[in-house]
Amino acid sequence: MTTSVVPKINDAYWFDYSENILNGAHKRRDDSAALIQKLVVWLWGIYTASAAIGFALSGKELTFWPAFIIASASGALILVYWGTVWVQMPVQIAFDPRVPKQIKQAYNKSVRIKSRRLNITLFGSVVAAIMVSIALIVASVSKPVKHDYSDIQTTIDTIDGKSVLSVLAWVGETKKVTVTASELLKNDEQGEKVKAVILPTKQGLLQTSMTFNKESINHMHVQLQWTSNKGNEINISKNIKKTN
Repeated sequence: MTTSVVPKINDAYWFDYSENILNGAHKRRDDSAALIQKLVVWLWGIYTASAAIGFALSGKELTFWPAFIIASASGALILVYWGTVWVQMPVQIAFDPRVPKQIKQAYNKSVRIKSRRLNITLFGSVVAAIMVSIALIVASVSKPVKHDYSDIQTTIDTIDGKSVLSVLAWVGETKKVTVTASELLKNDEQGEKVKAVILPTKQGLLQTSMTFNKESINHMHVQLQWTSNKGNEINISKNIKKTN
């Protein structure tokens, strides 16, 4: 007596499949929420680490493009990780659980969608790996931005009936800078004078504003004096005119 062989993929199979989909709907959504929760935790770790890296990069004062490439590599890694979560997310496709043909079509469509998501994520992982490699090379060969002591940026504004001088300059590593600003009168005579001791940032950036009692001052002399961490006495000055 011979036993007839019948295909296992039949209407009964698709009916059982649809039953499993419906019974597991809540669990799949719970699993998806858990994936998102893990993503948030992972992103928090990436965020705190990236913040520390960002401060280090700003301390090195890289030019725009090296800093942009390094930051883009971190962003690419985050996108790829999101892609892995995206692949695992369930695909929502409506179908009538009483019709085997619709169940089969829904299954095939969900497989195609997940395959497309996976291919996109795989492509993104290759791009991210290349970007990380480039970023490591750029970070290792990039040179810090060179500053010129003579490049003092200043503006003179009138605020509340008083003249306000704003000063921005790079002074390198030093503990304090003495800033002296004087009004220049005719024949290079000096009028009102304001003096202050300013503490620069750790990156050597000095930024301050100085207020004069006189409302309209159009011509000033600014002088910066400090001692570098190497013991060098540095003195730079600049004559400025109000532009507005």
